[in-house]
Amino acid sequence: MKITFLPFSKLNIAPHTSACSKDSIKTDSEKSMPVFYYMPLNFKGAIKIEDELKKLDNAHCPVCGIKTLSEEKYSEIIEESKNIKTPDDFLNLLKKNKEYIPVFYSKILKHTEASIKNPDVTSTDRLFQVLSKISKSRVKTYLKRASEDLTVIKQFGNFSKEDEEKLDICIQELSKPYRERMTQIPKFSHYLDVLFPNLLTMENTRKHDIYAAVRDKLKTAFLYSGLFMKNWNNGSTLTDETASQIVSRIFAPSLKKTGKIIDKLNNLSFEDVNTILMCDGCAKNSKNTLNTIKKNPNASLYAETYLKELSDGIAKGEINLPASYPFLQAKNIRRLANINIDMHPIQKTLKNKFFEERHNEIDFEVLNHENVPCASCGITTLTHNQKVDIMTKIKNAADEEELFSIVDENKKYIRPEFAELLEEYKYIYSKFPGFSQKEIIEILKQKMDLSINLLMLETVVNVSQKADMLDLNKSDQKLLSQYINKTKVFFINKEFEMWFPYNDYNSLVENTLLKMENEKKFDLINIARGNIREKHIIETILYVHPNILQKMSPLKGMLQNMFKASVITADHIIPRDKKGGNEKTNIAAFCKFCNRKKTDMLLKDFYAFHPEVRKNMQKYLNRVIELIKTGELKGYEEYPAMFANKIKWLTRQNKKPIILRFQPIETDKKRQ
Repeated sequence: MKITFLPFSKLNIAPHTSACSKDSIKTDSEKSMPVFYYMPLNFKGAIKIEDELKKLDNAHCPVCGIKTLSEEKYSEIIEESKNIKTPDDFLNLLKKNKEYIPVFYSKILKHTEASIKNPDVTSTDRLFQVLSKISKSRVKTYLKRASEDLTVIKQFGNFSKEDEEKLDICIQELSKPYRERMTQIPKFSHYLDVLFPNLLTMENTRKHDIYAAVRDKLKTAFLYSGLFMKNWNNGSTLTDETASQIVSRIFAPSLKKTGKIIDKLNNLSFEDVNTILMCDGCAKNSKNTLNTIKKNPNASLYAETYLKELSDGIAKGEINLPASYPFLQAKNIRRLANINIDMHPIQKTLKNKFFEERHNEIDFEVLNHENVPCASCGITTLTHNQKVDIMTKIKNAADEEELFSIVDENKKYIRPEFAELLEEYKYIYSKFPGFSQKEIIEILKQKMDLSINLLMLETVVNVSQKADMLDLNKSDQKLLSQYINKTKVFFINKEFEMWFPYNDYNSLVENTLLKMENEKKFDLINIARGNIREKHIIETILYVHPNILQKMSPLKGMLQNMFKASVITADHIIPRDKKGGNEKTNIAAFCKFCNRKKTDMLLKDFYAFHPEVRKNMQKYLNRVIELIKTGELKGYEEYPAMFANKIKWLTRQNKKPIILRFQPIETDKKRQ
């Protein structure tokens, strides 16, 4: 076997920029392990998502990050506030529950502490009078800052005379209370009436950003002032109100509510996870939830915190939602808001729960038997118990030679692609004994990068040639050009921080080729995806999770990844997100590698790219029939015939339909 070497060097690779967002950079946790998602949910109307989410105690709002309040906890705070007699009591209550104070009220703790130091503040009424004056001054300050911001924008922006005149109107009105030392300041709505018709009618393309920045700044100040004043125009204060009423206003926005990430989704398969828990303050603006998440610099942190708390609740049985719910919600948020979310804490928390659900949900006895060929690639699959035994042997191996011996003993479970990688590893190991395991694997990674790059070049050519044979309209031609150009810019001849970013590439395919109007667009999509996903999955085998590397060597981790790929799994012939069920006849045994490769593809499309499925489906069915005849597999006598009919029907449009042949199996009824 001829091996082409690349010179070994320490990789200095710039962070990868997503094809969909120039600001999208993967986190360390995201780089260390392939991101995977589970099958769509099926609630069957038995679970009311809103009620279950509200059972989550002390969860943080994924939009603003505040800790949410249950109705019970809110009532406790209000009851406690009825006992407030002194300013110190009020301050202590705020300190005790400061994690529930919304962002726009966050200054109240600081202002209260400062006010109490004033010897004149001897009662709560006096305290609220002082806080009222502070809030009034704060609004004036924010109005002044907003006018100064617009002044700077006007100075350094390229505005027309008409736009400058509109900016001047806003600047004058915003600075008026501070400039003229007004005692009665207009309401927030007054300033909206000034800003809206002027800023949003400007010619400048950044007018919406300018308006939003000024509006949000003023909104924060006026919300805070609303705690202490009913109506500034009338000069009335809250001195006649109790501390309990003020406390209720402070904490009410933190009450637990549910809302939608986005009002209307194009992809109905994500509708189940469009409902999300949030605070009441954010729920009232639920129409802008997605935009708020997009604009927030801490969006990833807030989302990760919320999803981890949601996962903990599901794992502990506090919430009756499927283990796959947080995974799909994370995918929903990532797809819609285009932010990165670290999946590993969720995976770690729900690993056992998800395995238990899948095991209980899918009653497919074939998965418990040994030597079952993968219905896709034909490799002999591993049962869960077999995998555990091999993992243990690898972990306890003393050196490389013992590891290679374990591989030889179980070589029937190793995929040919992985066997080739191992041969290359052995060759480097024998020729360059001074190289460490990490250095050898780095060489293999570089070779894989080159292989994928060549495959990408070939893919672009094939897509272009196929597109030339189709009668594409101007809109489709534009989308095709976008796909080709962005692929060349972002994915060809690029050094990625880790493995090939298949998720980003697949998003590009969906945002270009999938949106074409031509009926044969799926031919282009299948060519575009082609064998790239398969190569990507092979590449991820070389990347071992850091947590695993703390327990074992890089080679051991890589070998474990290779054997895990051969574990037997249940593949839904008709994918579940395309209304496929869990009945036996819709399930075939696939190795984990092929299951990931097939994902939600229809069998006819998957078969078109992998003609070997025809032969391997037959091998798989032969093994099932053997288990039935020996009595090891009971209750499956009708499975072969029904399964064969289904496969034939689903591939009837292919050039060569998959026709599975077998001898009829006599059931007990037929014998009688």
